Amino acid sequence: CRRCAVQYDHHCPWVANCVGLRNKKYFVLAQVYGIAACLFICGTSLHAVGIYATRPYRHRSTWEMTNLVVMWAAVGLLGFSIVCFCIVHTQLILRNRTTVEAYIIRSPVNPFDEGAVRNLMWVFGSDWSTAWLPVAPQLPGDGTRWGLDFEPTEMTELLPRVLDSNES
Repeated sequence: CRRCAVQYDHHCPWVANCVGLRNKKYFVLAQVYGIAACLFICGTSLHAVGIYATRPYRHRSTWEMTNLVVMWAAVGLLGFSIVCFCIVHTQLILRNRTTVEAYIIRSPVNPFDEGAVRNLMWVFGSDWSTAWLPVAPQLPGDGTRWGLDFEPTEMTELLPRVLDSNES
């Protein structure tokens, strides 16, 4: 999309935008809401399955059963894929890593990990009452300074170690 994003994670074709520091919360919430929608659809259709199953055989419609099976298969497949995707991104958030860092650079060194709670605050904000709502989070910073274990000048010493670990 030809834009720079602070803490760039990836370009997401589903939201037609780059996922980064300022919109990662909304990206994760879309996954959580998608899982909730799949569960809601399957849960509410259980009533229809019960009605269908208790009807006498001669009053059962093949069309109804086909609709239920296709719907459950589609929603189940979609839900499973969203759950897997959400698990991966939750693991990345808990370690304060991006998709690029985890799957492209593949460095075992992560100087930006501030612990699971603080890492969650960088995505969902410090106000836990609004963490699961699609409102702008109160982030602990602007994404350019982190609670690092080293001075910024030491990054020049750390970078060769990170690059060397990728080559092996």
